[in-house]
Amino acid sequence: MDTHYYQQPGAASAQGNVPPQGSVPPYATPRPAYVRKTKYPPVIGNGFDAMMMIIAFAFAVFAVHAVFFSGFFKLGYTVAYVLWFILENIYIFSKYKPKLSIYAIILALLSLAASGVFAVYNDIFINLPLLLCITFCNSEYFLLMTRQNLFPAGEISALIDAARYVIVMPFEYIAAPFRSAFSSQKNAGKTEKPKGKTGQVLLGILISVPIVAILVTLLSNADAAFKGLISKIFSNLLLSLAKLLLGAVLFPLLLAPAFALRYGLPARDAKPVRKKDRHTFPSAISLTILTSVSLVYLIYLFAQLAYFFSAFQGILPETYSASEYARKGFFEMCIICALNALFIALSMAFAKRETKAEIALHKLFQSFIALVSLVIAASSFSKMYLYIQLYGLTKKRLLTSIFIVMLCVVFVALIIRIFAARFPYFKMITVCCIALLIAVGYANIDYRIADYNYQQYQNNAAIAAHLKQDGGFMEELSDSAAAVIAEFAEHAEGEVQKQAQAWLCELWGRENVKGYYAVPLTKSDTLLSYNTARRQSTQIVEQWNARYHYDTFFTYYANDTDSYYERYADQYSDIYSYALSRLPEDCQGYCYEYNEAHT
Repeated sequence: MDTHYYQQPGAASAQGNVPPQGSVPPYATPRPAYVRKTKYPPVIGNGFDAMMMIIAFAFAVFAVHAVFFSGFFKLGYTVAYVLWFILENIYIFSKYKPKLSIYAIILALLSLAASGVFAVYNDIFINLPLLLCITFCNSEYFLLMTRQNLFPAGEISALIDAARYVIVMPFEYIAAPFRSAFSSQKNAGKTEKPKGKTGQVLLGILISVPIVAILVTLLSNADAAFKGLISKIFSNLLLSLAKLLLGAVLFPLLLAPAFALRYGLPARDAKPVRKKDRHTFPSAISLTILTSVSLVYLIYLFAQLAYFFSAFQGILPETYSASEYARKGFFEMCIICALNALFIALSMAFAKRETKAEIALHKLFQSFIALVSLVIAASSFSKMYLYIQLYGLTKKRLLTSIFIVMLCVVFVALIIRIFAARFPYFKMITVCCIALLIAVGYANIDYRIADYNYQQYQNNAAIAAHLKQDGGFMEELSDSAAAVIAEFAEHAEGEVQKQAQAWLCELWGRENVKGYYAVPLTKSDTLLSYNTARRQSTQIVEQWNARYHYDTFFTYYANDTDSYYERYADQYSDIYSYALSRLPEDCQGYCYEYNEAHT
């Protein structure tokens, strides 16, 4: 076979059938050669890059201590985030000129405001979503200010940019700062003098480590005071080494995105995005689907009119209890709204709209489906309000109501987007929902839930009767509600009083029994572990400990002997027994550790 080309199947043999010159041979075109990815030389860093590597390592060690070893949702996280935000701005924009973006600045302010919640309230149900919001706001801020985002900020695809910044870039550019630091004369060019001595500085640090260790050893042997100081510094050597190790792992992941944005590496490595017309789905099929869906919802609304809107009048269907009525409406709302959002998004993204009539019909059906979603959300909100009026307020009921409000914001933004093609609907959704979540974080909702129920307990006989049988709403509340729960424990009756007393006892155990948390939190906290709600709740439970002797409870239940039973079987034993049943199972094991330390 000729090695210069391949014959097509069924083509004539090369023997005696050679194509004339100038004609197109019936042979397959050879595959193009593989094009390798462009390799760029390392970025030549300068002295500020070397300094930033050292600062980033020191900050990473500090962040590990402040966040993970001082209580995660505490002041330490707020301080660490604000400090790193400032360092990132200085490092990136000292080299890369920022591009002013009002939306980016709003996101930055929202992230800083959200981080402040960690220092005030200790509510995991709010702080975890806020942590995600801070991550998104921070990534979008730096991508927009450096104009290195791949997708429009006003579209939902901005989430891909945020994920790329948080997940991809730390690993994609993890070696870039180190390659820059140790770049040689060859990388800088034969006629160009290297621009920095970052590698030399880092090498000097490595050489100085053993020298410093030898000097510290000699000085410790020579001077007792210096030896005492060094011994105090390294008294908890294993913990310090753990922090250093975690910091060494964390700091390149923190530094890599900042280094990449400083030198424009994402913009350099980004592949050009070909703008294709995504509106390829046949318009007739799309309109048929939207029409069918709209007719189903129209019939459904008429058929279930009394069911959906009875909550607006406070009417409860005979076949449902209030809890079943509210839960059923909520889950229906979630499924229907999710499907509606999917129909609207797909039709907006892919459906053809060639004529004015097709455009008008698409907008009509899309807006109708969005309005149906708003009606269903409003009906569900009314049902939840009816549920709260009958049985009181819980955290789940309140968060459900807040979620419904956020859904309404989403569909209002979609309706505007339907009639205004260039409207940045995702910006509206992002700013409104994150701002609402931050407001909820500062509103101290756990305290307000407990206070609402206490006011209803005093003034509403129906809710008071329900709470006397079930005070389970307390199990979801954080230590922000300690003041009101103490009022329940003091003045209430029945089950709600016992649960309030058990709640206070459990809180005292969390704060004082060693081992309850993976990282023990004691009353002798540092400033980084400060939290306003936790500090106030600690003072309250200490007063109740002096009154009901929670320390006695933990000691008493760590032993099964008759002597302890006779010694502590007083008028508070029922409270202790009930509290033990409400405590986590592992807490009984911690009682033994507490007893060994206090007997």
